[in-house]
Amino acid sequence: MRNRAGNNIHFLFNYSGEAMDVVSETLGTALLSGETVYVGQPLRLRAWEFTIIES
Repeated sequence: MRNRAGNNIHFLFNYSGEAMDVVSETLGTALLSGETVYVGQPLRLRAWEFTIIES
């Protein structure tokens, strides 16, 4: 998915009551925190948490 600026938007959802570890497949910015996310970076999503990465 792309936003109006033409940047890719990636949504990562944890639909679980347990924390989940995932690995980023893209370089970008986590829109909710403003932090840079790197390819291969481990990300921990708490129970029912989500993140949105713009690249």
